[in-house]
Amino acid sequence: MNFGDIVGQSALTLNLQRQVGSGRIVHAYLFAGEPGMGKRTLAEICARALVCEGENKPCDQCGPCQRALTGNHPDIEVIGPGWSTGKYKQGESAADKPSDKKSDKSDKRAKSISVDDVRALGEFLMRRPYEAARNIAIIPHAQIMTPQAQNALLKTLETPPGQSVIIMTCDNVRAMLPTIISRCRVINFQPLPMETVEKYLLNKGVLPERAHLLSALSGGSIGRALDMDGNEEYWRVRSAALDALGALKGPADVATATAPLRDMRDKTDWILDTFEIYARDLMLYGQAQALNIDRQRQLDAQANCLSGLNMLSGVIRARERLKSNVGWPGVLDMICFDALEG
Repeated sequence: MNFGDIVGQSALTLNLQRQVGSGRIVHAYLFAGEPGMGKRTLAEICARALVCEGENKPCDQCGPCQRALTGNHPDIEVIGPGWSTGKYKQGESAADKPSDKKSDKSDKRAKSISVDDVRALGEFLMRRPYEAARNIAIIPHAQIMTPQAQNALLKTLETPPGQSVIIMTCDNVRAMLPTIISRCRVINFQPLPMETVEKYLLNKGVLPERAHLLSALSGGSIGRALDMDGNEEYWRVRSAALDALGALKGPADVATATAPLRDMRDKTDWILDTFEIYARDLMLYGQAQALNIDRQRQLDAQANCLSGLNMLSGVIRARERLKSNVGWPGVLDMICFDALEG
């Protein structure tokens, strides 16, 4: 893929392409926006363009581009959880680093970017590039950096080594320190219109009815729409969640309605996302097209007996309580009782 292949973000991609082509780049970028918007893809395109030896950057034909495409360029690193366990050694690319079984196992368990990962990143950025004019680090999901890691990164951002470039992607900027954000050029990815997502899905061969529903539920994210389309488990959970809401007529129905969801503790994100979209449809009933377009009859029947505003407030509180290890069944019941109070 190249700059022009990022769907619906033509203004920002054109601006970035011009910056890279002219060499007027900054030492740190932060690509911010919802998941599935093309942030990681654009970060990799920029990295290839910065090492490319062709005229139309990235040409994807020259040696540096080819090495970058296969993950073997010595001056490009992708930093993630456990990256420091494969400690960068001079003369090795990421693909060439040795690793033992113990390190591989610990990497799979890691869910955050640690201060050790960031310190190793500093070492990588400090060394002299092998081929390109600069070292380039990509940090996908930068919001998973621990507070200690973010503070360590600040030192690098304050005194960037040489001509190095850091490109971070972030799904939730609220998880990032304001001092980090202020030291980056922030590129905001905007949600796409439903029509754009639907057209893309149709061009990919998705059936019209399915493409229409996916475009409504995706939140303007093509990546999210594609993930949902290929995940039948998601549709099963969504259907169970919507059926549970549809069974709510009064407080006496809560226990029976939520029973099928009580054993889905590992699917809380999907369930709460489904509740949140349903709450939105209730709040805007009669004023905007429902996102749950396949449940219009259910919404018609419940528009006057459930409060979308109360349900949304319940979902927000539920997300916070789950972080404190509050029981999932109790959280489910709370959301339903809140919705019925309206």
